[in-house]
Amino acid sequence: MICQSESESLKEKQKKTEENRRKLRIAGILLRIGPAKGGHWEIIK
Repeated sequence: MICQSESESLKEKQKKTEENRRKLRIAGILLRIGPAKGGHWEIIK
């Protein structure tokens, strides 16, 4: 069972991961190939 503090920590990590992924996409380093379900990420540079 996950306590509230662990849950908050996981949410913070998820937000940071999404933020980093967005920055990499904008910089042209990361590219999404295929649909959201079944696709994959590729590193371009």
